[in-house]
Amino acid sequence: MHIVDGPGQGAPEGTELKVTPHSPGLLSRIRQGAASVGSARRAAELGIGLIVGTVLHDLAEGETFSTYQARIITEYRTTWRAKHSTEPPRVAVAASILPGTTAELRDAYAAYDHERRTKGMAASRPTGALTPVITADLPAGMRISPVFHGTPDQVTEAVLADPGLTEADDLVLFLPPAFTLPENARLLADLANTVAPALGWSPGA
Repeated sequence: MHIVDGPGQGAPEGTELKVTPHSPGLLSRIRQGAASVGSARRAAELGIGLIVGTVLHDLAEGETFSTYQARIITEYRTTWRAKHSTEPPRVAVAASILPGTTAELRDAYAAYDHERRTKGMAASRPTGALTPVITADLPAGMRISPVFHGTPDQVTEAVLADPGLTEADDLVLFLPPAFTLPENARLLADLANTVAPALGWSPGA
């Protein structure tokens, strides 16, 4: 899958790294997490699928997270077509989508959003979790993903208007890390019953 082409890669230069035992079709099932245009282009050159993460870097001055997310996806597809002369695979994005079906839930999701905007990746840490390197005091050119919260109608409208999410093919939900199993189960059920149908999802689809 990869030939070591420099130091610091865990093996001598020229070594061909392979996944063993052989798994037919594995390459088509792999997605590389990308945080920048450069990493997305590299994934396309290697013929690897793409998932755009919740922390991005190398944004242009004044560029929003969502606009840059869309640009990453576009660059990936453009590079893939130029390199492989085929259509690229489906692209996934990770996002926090929290439709509040009650006033209590909307307050809880708004509090998580505030915590994430003020503490960055340190927000909503489960017990025993390592202290994250990235805080809310981000360096220039780096952004963390927004949290989509509010009533189901408000969340649906915001998601459908977001350029990064609408550019993607698949959505991977980023759940608040410190939420309990029942809280996340309720969140997923509410999402499936309210927002997801407007995004083209249906049970068993």
